[in-house]
This record gives sequence, C-alpha cells and structure tokens, in this order.
Amino acid sequence: MAVSPHVNSIVRRFFVKLRFVTSEIRKLLAYHYIGIVDFEYIGFVTSDDFIAWAVSMLEAGFDSKNIRILAGLTEPLYFSEVEEYLRRSFKDLGWHFPTQEEALRLYACDVAESITSEIMFPEKGCREMHKICAALGNPQDLEVWRALDMELLIIENNDFKPGYGGEIDGQIILEARKYKAAWCG
Repeated sequence: MAVSPHVNSIVRRFFVKLRFVTSEIRKLLAYHYIGIVDFEYIGFVTSDDFIAWAVSMLEAGFDSKNIRILAGLTEPLYFSEVEEYLRRSFKDLGWHFPTQEEALRLYACDVAESITSEIMFPEKGCREMHKICAALGNPQDLEVWRALDMELLIIENNDFKPGYGGEIDGQIILEARKYKAAWCG
C-alpha cells in the first residue's frame, strides 16, 4: 500500500508540531498500536505505562485535571477509561492525540534518529522499523525494512562471511537517513 503525498505532508507537519511531546509517550502510543496488530512482537503496553507517564508529567510541572485523574487511577483498570483520560490529557496540553499512522510514523522518526546518532544498534533499529512496517500494513515506503530484517535473519542463521554484518549495518544506517529526510522534517 503506497502512502499518498498528502498523508506524508500531514505526518511531517504533525511531527514538527509535536517535537516537544516526549519520545516516551510517542513510543508508548506506537507500542500500543503495534500491540493491537500483534502483541507477540513487543509484549503490550499496559494501562500502568500510561499512568506512569501521567505521573512523570506532573513531576515535570505539567498539571491539569485530567493528567491528575490519569495519574491517580487504580486497579481494576479498564484501558478504555485510561485511553479516555490520556486523550483528555493531550487536549488539556493543547496536543493532538495521534492516529495509529501518526503515532507509528512519529516513533519511526525516533527510531531512525536513534540509528543514525548511534544510540540504537542498527539491528535493533531495523527490527523496530520492521514492526512499524507490519503494523501499518506494509506500506511501500517501509518495505525496505522488511527486506533488511529478513537479510538480518539470514545472516544470523547462516553465519555468513566476516565483515558481512558491517555491510548490512551500513545499509540500515543509510535507510534510516533516507527515512528521516523523507518523513521527519
């Protein structure tokens, strides 16, 4: 499935607007959406993760009625209730609550940045990008990550010649740079 230039421009503008949203909540939202598709990949995000985010926001000085409610929720937790207060918290902060595609594309930008700045090993970043690709229904612009992940599996299972891993690391870093240039503003 190809991504329209219109969607690309919307996500790019959205990313620029939400740079101040913590990478922690972007990752939680992305993992939430990935978990909806296949929670075997990463476990799944629990309500407690979003409550911990609300507590950290309060500790950082971001205060609103809905953030306080979210931070104070206790067992038994229903994800629909947690998500409602999370949405309200975003609204209180003047933030747009991202759609599945927006959340996953934002997280992909974080992963690409982590790969190119050597915060994340290329192999781990490639696997994360492949999860994002799968959760988005394998759009054409992310297919390269599926192919690179398959190549990593072949390398790992067959003990290819020395130095071959360095070649794929270079390919992964190059693709991360391309992704950042195309999507991350």
